[in-house]
Amino acid sequence: MENFTGSPGLHELAVDTHDSCENPSVFPLVVCQQYGYEVESLDISTWNFEGAAFWDTQNNWVELTSATTNQVGSAFSTAVPVSGGNVEIEFQFYIGDGSGADGISLTALDIDRMTTYLGGTGCGIGYGGDATCTSGPALPGWSIEVDAYYNGGQDPTSDDHMAFMFDGDVDGAVHWSTLPEIEDTGWHSMRVVVTDPPCFGRNRWFCIYGSRCDGQLQFSCVAGTGGATNRHLIDSLVVIESICEED
Repeated sequence: MENFTGSPGLHELAVDTHDSCENPSVFPLVVCQQYGYEVESLDISTWNFEGAAFWDTQNNWVELTSATTNQVGSAFSTAVPVSGGNVEIEFQFYIGDGSGADGISLTALDIDRMTTYLGGTGCGIGYGGDATCTSGPALPGWSIEVDAYYNGGQDPTSDDHMAFMFDGDVDGAVHWSTLPEIEDTGWHSMRVVVTDPPCFGRNRWFCIYGSRCDGQLQFSCVAGTGGATNRHLIDSLVVIESICEED
């Protein structure tokens, strides 16, 4: 993705042309640039790292946790909060080099209710609480976790899986799906597309705490280990807020 330094939104351009007889013509153009950023295009001083997380200057990626027990790490930028709806997030993640736990998540933090960027260790995977397998705290908002360790009584399956939760409720998956072996010391890609739902019925909670009925969100990549370990890395993060209307 090529970096563009212009401002987001609508831009009016004029193309001044001349034909072979030197007759001038001016063609007006209106273009729209989406709002967003790439990790590589940002000054790292605008990023914040809490817990075990840090920017690896040698490899130019984020390490959320090392392969050490009872770690939690979070990486986020407060410089560019985005709207809760019509957002696209892409990144690569790596899980491995340890004894097999716990996982990584993308968390959309509700700015109005948040008090910290760090959730619980172990099954909390850096975002969660409200369960006997982690002390929390649970982060307000929504989270998509990639869980590589089975916690009986909390996880919906013993397989590696992806799950969607509200308010850090690690044993209350709203949706989930099994994954192939994810701790294969290889890079995997995640793409999350958020669109505005109607603000009524079953979608009311999501609207209030994560979409157009709310203000802005801060997206955070978090990870955690417990009694078992893994190294959790993030690379090539891209966040795009769709502010341009589709044709």
